[in-house]
Amino acid sequence: QRVARKNAAQAGKVGLKFPWESAVSGFEVSPWRPAAREIHVSGDVSLAFWRYWQASGGMQWLHEVAWPVLRGVAAYFASEVATTSVGSLAIRDVIDVDESSGYVDNSAYTNAVAKLALRHAVKAASLIHRAEDVDANWTRIAQGLPIPF
Repeated sequence: QRVARKNAAQAGKVGLKFPWESAVSGFEVSPWRPAAREIHVSGDVSLAFWRYWQASGGMQWLHEVAWPVLRGVAAYFASEVATTSVGSLAIRDVIDVDESSGYVDNSAYTNAVAKLALRHAVKAASLIHRAEDVDANWTRIAQGLPIPF
């Protein structure tokens, strides 16, 4: 998590940003420069932690292990969201799972995992009585991010 926090900070964001390709260091090591914008990976990590908790039901694990990751990824995605000139929300300039598309705004997959990360963090906080650690905007952002088709 320490390195994921540094990855986010290097991108001018907060929270936890996991790399597309990583070495033992935890930093992005892909020789392909656009890989740094494959930010859906952080959502994938958050979803994996949430699904593990759903399968195991371990409340201690949710509190001690998963919560810092869920909270960190939610904070990261919240810091990636911009408000457009017409007032809608957007996550801009990402490399989608279809890498050949180049940089896109509001990737359906990235926005979907961002919405899930934000919702799961809010739910986890409620379950472990850490609601005070939830940014008041997370629910609004999760509701407002579009899923374009």
